[in-house]
This record gives sequence, C-alpha cells and structure tokens, in this order.
Amino acid sequence: MKNAQAATEFLMTYGWMVLVVLIAVGALAYSGLTNRDNYVPGYCFFEVQMPCIELPYYDNGKISFSLKNVFPKTLVITGISVKDDFCGQNINPKVNSNPLPIEILQDKLMGVEFDCDTLKSSFDLVVSIEYRHKDFNFTNSVTGKIKGQVYN
Repeated sequence: MKNAQAATEFLMTYGWMVLVVLIAVGALAYSGLTNRDNYVPGYCFFEVQMPCIELPYYDNGKISFSLKNVFPKTLVITGISVKDDFCGQNINPKVNSNPLPIEILQDKLMGVEFDCDTLKSSFDLVVSIEYRHKDFNFTNSVTGKIKGQVYN
C-alpha cells in the first residue's frame, strides 16, 4: 500500500508541473510570440527554379526584389502579377528596368520591380511570374511570397 501511495503522489506532483508548462507554451503560441513573421523584417520565397537573391524593399511607390534564373536555358519573362489585385490593376511590371517581355540568360540575376502605392506600413504579397523557355512556346508560371516593410 505504501508503494502505491508514493507512486500516486509522484504522478500528481509532476503531472501538475507538466500541465502548467503546457498551458504556458499554449499561451505563448496563442499570443503570437512564437510567430517568426513578427520578428523578421522581410523575406522572399520562390520556387527552386527562381530563388530569391535580394530581399524585397519598397521605395517611392515601387516594390523591388531580385531573383536568379537557375534553369538550364534562357527564359523569356512574359508577365508579373500580384494576387488579389492588392496593388491595383496596373502594376507596370519591369525586369532589369525594362518592360516585359524580356529575356533572362541562364544563371543571371533579374531585378523585378512593380508599382504598388496602396501600402501603409508593410506588405505581404503573393507574386506570380509567367515565363517561357526561349525555344518553346508554352508558358509556365512560378509563384512566390514576399514580405517587407515600408520605410517612408
């Protein structure tokens, strides 16, 4: 009988401590303290074929960031769009300061830029880039997510 009582007291004592720790972790997760987006000023995630090289930034009504063409062929960038028309219908997209369409050679950087003057303090956008291989006529797209701060 004594062993059973000792085991029950042990489980009750440490069981309450485990419950308190679980409640504390749950409260931290609920309050957003464990969300990395609250602490990272900006990020850029695109698919493997076009990795981000430079974080997005906002300057004078334009959002800019850099991607790299890691396809084994030259690409022709034919379009850039922002999901849900967050920046409006006419975003005036440019790559390397040139209007679309534009060719991007293999292993070369492309500076993507588009107008977005509806921002207040930060942006968190889903961007789609349409492209085709120089030698083929079918169009593909790559989608990515960019986040940054507005410093004006």
